[in-house]
Amino acid sequence: MFRKGFIVLVTLVALTASSGASWAFSLFVDSAPRQKYNSSAYNTAAYDSWWSDTKSGIFGGTFVNMANSANPANWGTTNFDIRDMVQYDLPDFGRQLNFIFWLPDESVATMTGIFERAMIIFDNMSGGILFDWDKPEFWEDDPSIGLIGTVGFALDASGIPAAELDEYITYLGSTQGDVIFGARRLDSNGGVIEEKYVAATYAPVPEPSTFLLLGAGLVGFGLLRRNKRS
Repeated sequence: MFRKGFIVLVTLVALTASSGASWAFSLFVDSAPRQKYNSSAYNTAAYDSWWSDTKSGIFGGTFVNMANSANPANWGTTNFDIRDMVQYDLPDFGRQLNFIFWLPDESVATMTGIFERAMIIFDNMSGGILFDWDKPEFWEDDPSIGLIGTVGFALDASGIPAAELDEYITYLGSTQGDVIFGARRLDSNGGVIEEKYVAATYAPVPEPSTFLLLGAGLVGFGLLRRNKRS
């Protein structure tokens, strides 16, 4: 019996800008290369490249949600495929579902202690698993950009024999539901000033039989139109 494993990878990066009068922030979602941990460090080359491109896209207004999904049909949506969030013991280490938050007019100084984020992961085994509201702990500064960070989430398929990997990933897909990410700002007394959410919707790839049925239906529709024309 397979047992589903959850891995939450928190990567929090902040870039500092001059503080504005009003507070605004945006949330995004994408599939990112999974970082493989070893005894000394993370292997970060692929992830760092993704993160650099992600920041450039968000800052330049060209970022596209789920542009790196394993399923091209998810491009420009907040839908994801199960292979967008599975870690496994193969050379590229698999992928993780990443939520990105951007606060363009804030700094470490203005947000320390009053910014929180949380995640709810739905599946058909437990209903919903809440990773409760908590505060970022690690920040980095860079002039004139704003505050940006990301939280990654993966399902653990490490240690599964290669011959069973496809079956296990199919099993993970059969239990997976949507994932909701939220961020909020608090006042000095801990009250919520504003909060936002983005829902990543699980959109499994249809089985081959589904494609065959769809294709047959489209062919039948085409023949019907042809007969009507004749």
